[in-house]
Amino acid sequence: SNSTLLKTSSSFIRFVSNKHGVAMWTHPKKLPEWGHGHQEINGKKDPTAKSTLWAITEIRDRKITAEEVEEMNKKQTGMSFFEKFVELQGLMIKHNNALTTVHPFQSTPISWPLLLRGISFWTDSEQRKQIYLLGNPIGWWISDLALLAFAVCLVGLEACDMRNYEIVDAVVRRHLLRSGGFIAFAWFIHYFPFFMMGRSLFLHHYLPASIFAYMMVAACFQFFCVHPYQLFALRSWSSRARALLPSYSASLIFVGLVAVQVATFVYFAPLSYGTSSMTPEQVNGRRWLPGFDLHFQK
Repeated sequence: SNSTLLKTSSSFIRFVSNKHGVAMWTHPKKLPEWGHGHQEINGKKDPTAKSTLWAITEIRDRKITAEEVEEMNKKQTGMSFFEKFVELQGLMIKHNNALTTVHPFQSTPISWPLLLRGISFWTDSEQRKQIYLLGNPIGWWISDLALLAFAVCLVGLEACDMRNYEIVDAVVRRHLLRSGGFIAFAWFIHYFPFFMMGRSLFLHHYLPASIFAYMMVAACFQFFCVHPYQLFALRSWSSRARALLPSYSASLIFVGLVAVQVATFVYFAPLSYGTSSMTPEQVNGRRWLPGFDLHFQK
């Protein structure tokens, strides 16, 4: 209507032919070189479709006045932080749910903790280089074992409580339940919501959860290695633990874990960063699982 104020960049308009009932629309894909990279203008028979909305982003040969700049600034800052947060979350959910197109490197959430498949990002056929997103397999699988060990400890402690048998010192038990419980809960809420999503999913969606999986390695390391003598309430068991685990064993285990992960990182670095070309033998040597669909295997 004439009373509606049209503002550039912040107002959406439609151009509809009343005679034909067709709205102006353009395909998101640009024309090739012969079309100078322009977009083809066409008509859409459904004038109410969201793809028929247009916005004015530039008015050529016209300078914006100071009053208009002030008005636009008010428009941009008029929303409170909470309103912006709600709008942002809603738009992210909306656009994520729309990403349902099948992708050749998509994967299922159940495969992420086991690192069954990665993602190919870039290839150079001439130099036989590639960038393949893949976690550190050794560190990834150790974190899986840590999560499993924590779950087994919870079941074991509960079984001992049911039989009124104290096997773990109360202080050590409380520390494990607090730190390990928080880490396990954080891992759960960052991982399991993906099972309810219908969009295309990839390995990188597990990265936030993998941080907490690595933190569980630290919790289990402290429980089993740093203070192993406090695990047993009975003195006979404690003395047996001292005999089996000397004082420097925790340091040796720590150094071993770090060394193995660093070696694995260096071994897979050509795939992670595409720094050097590899022969088919070198590529197949890094294909530890059938799901590692690497390029240049032949």
